[in-house]
Amino acid sequence: MMRRYPITILLLVALTAVTVAPVMAASEDGGLRSVFALGAGNRAIGLGGAYAAIADDASAALWNPAGLALIDRRSAEFTSTNLFGMGFSEKYLSLAYPHWRFGNTSFTLRTFGVDGVEFRDDRNVLLADDLKDQELEILLAHARTVRPGLYVGGGLKLQRQSLAGYAGGGFGVDAGVFAHPMMLRGGSGTGAQAWTVGFAIRNLIEPSIRLDAEGVPDPRAMRLGTAYRRPFGEQVRGLVAMDIEKTAGMDTRLHLGAEVDYRDQADLRLGVMAGSLTAGFGLRWRDLVVDFAFEDHPLGSIKRIGVSILHGAPVADVRRAAL
Repeated sequence: MMRRYPITILLLVALTAVTVAPVMAASEDGGLRSVFALGAGNRAIGLGGAYAAIADDASAALWNPAGLALIDRRSAEFTSTNLFGMGFSEKYLSLAYPHWRFGNTSFTLRTFGVDGVEFRDDRNVLLADDLKDQELEILLAHARTVRPGLYVGGGLKLQRQSLAGYAGGGFGVDAGVFAHPMMLRGGSGTGAQAWTVGFAIRNLIEPSIRLDAEGVPDPRAMRLGTAYRRPFGEQVRGLVAMDIEKTAGMDTRLHLGAEVDYRDQADLRLGVMAGSLTAGFGLRWRDLVVDFAFEDHPLGSIKRIGVSILHGAPVADVRRAAL
């Protein structure tokens, strides 16, 4: 009965997703959110953003800060992308440092830029056509294990924007919880880790940026997710995940993702991100990982390629050596 419990939950989740997907897919943000509201990390994007109950890499702080506690080795991720071919560009860098005693910490830097912005006066006369919009987000996050199967985390961030001679910035706070329900009920081993749940709040304290007359806050968003992993033989593993995201002033959004992994060396991903199709793959050679993500965005397809590097011994080995 214990083994069937996660499968039953998964079937209920899938049924719910099929029922509500057409409604949630039509939601739009109406320009309310920051450009950084969509997290980074090619694996997460390839999975449709269904990452709150998976977040176990250097991008975890952007999806669920508590997931940082699952990181086992020092790691770095980097992605640089030109969006839509219209002067949009984004860069993402994240460094994660796990410590066997003090918990795991990450530093994330994201930039977003737009070239060729037009500036017109009240009579719609073009005064300039080469202005730039530059946006920056810096996030410092930390996570700890409360008990086996339960993890908590949080992050402090700075957002800054400069446009046409104006500049401003604001601070915000994120928080999250990550759990293995079967471990909390006394289970152990790989089977107890198959089912995970995650809950994250982006902008628990909302950053507000004032460029001219008044500040514009980045609205609070809550994300609830679940994921289930299952092996298929000794070399292949499967994963399915779902997130429900609710942002203040917006409709609820649905995120779905699935992944097939072969021997921890190659994997394929497919997802649905608020009605848009996503896909991707990852290749690993020793401590180097190359990830590709595709997003069928309403403004045009987006292709991202990034590199991750793992370094150092696993935390468990460091702990044993230290003790």
